[in-house]
Amino acid sequence: MARAREGRTAADDASRPRFRLDDLRHLAAALGAGVGLAPSRAAALATHLLWFDAAGAASFGIATLPDWLERIAARQVDPRAEGTIGLERAGTANLDGQNGVGPLILARAASLAAEKARDVGVGLVRVTGLGPTGPAAPAAAEIAIGPEAAALIGPGPVSDTHHRAHQP
Repeated sequence: MARAREGRTAADDASRPRFRLDDLRHLAAALGAGVGLAPSRAAALATHLLWFDAAGAASFGIATLPDWLERIAARQVDPRAEGTIGLERAGTANLDGQNGVGPLILARAASLAAEKARDVGVGLVRVTGLGPTGPAAPAAAEIAIGPEAAALIGPGPVSDTHHRAHQP
């Protein structure tokens, strides 16, 4: 029998359960809300993770949800943090992630960078105060469309002062 990706056989792939992305999104959003994410933010995190599954990079996808849920439940990540905009200019901004959920903070930074790029032709957002984020491919894909130039820089290191300020 011919080998499929990652050393699995076609029979192995056929016997694995398959789920609709919408069903997984609903389940993941409910689990995220269960650990303290607002329902809309839980849905956004689920969508972010499922983007990787749909793109063929499942190791970064919904399989990482338990890690995110554990970090949130252990208060290693603040589920309410949306980030605060610090120094801001026409085409640039600093976004303090406030130790929030990495993919959600990066999505906000990407949106801000794209908005600035639409307004003045270039948008550059530096992200600080953020722990592990995972890959930022969905954020990069979001800002890659259009004639403007937008970029995210960071995440910067979490300072001891910042880290202590966000401990329970």
